[in-house]
Amino acid sequence: MTKIFEEELHFLNQVEDKNDECYGERDTYDTNTIEKLKIEFPNLPNDYFCYLQEIGWGSFRECSFMVYSSPANLQEFGVGDLYVNIPANYIFFGDDMSGDYAGFDITATKDEVIELWHEDETIYQTKKTFKQYIREKMRFKKKKI
Repeated sequence: MTKIFEEELHFLNQVEDKNDECYGERDTYDTNTIEKLKIEFPNLPNDYFCYLQEIGWGSFRECSFMVYSSPANLQEFGVGDLYVNIPANYIFFGDDMSGDYAGFDITATKDEVIELWHEDETIYQTKKTFKQYIREKMRFKKKKI
């Protein structure tokens, strides 16, 4: 199987502070678990599932971003009462550790990440695929040869 997050995993191994309390707090999923998630969440993009299998859920870059063990709606997080105007078709896979959520519109035809900005409850269309979005959150940079 071709790994689509090989560069990103290599990058994280090079730049993350191994002495930081968040280092190594990611767990990958096996194929069976990924298949169960795909059945439960059939409208989510494949690169999201690949990420969970190759890099894993948990935090990265000194706890600057958290990818959840499973996508969920705001009610499942226990904050649904705070965000009553957010449609049920938004499901969230992570957050920036400061209250802004990242997720998907499960009714959209494009695999683009959305963000919920907690300050004003705005849904922002990032126009980025999951891979593009997560690389940005990692502050991914290719090494120049």
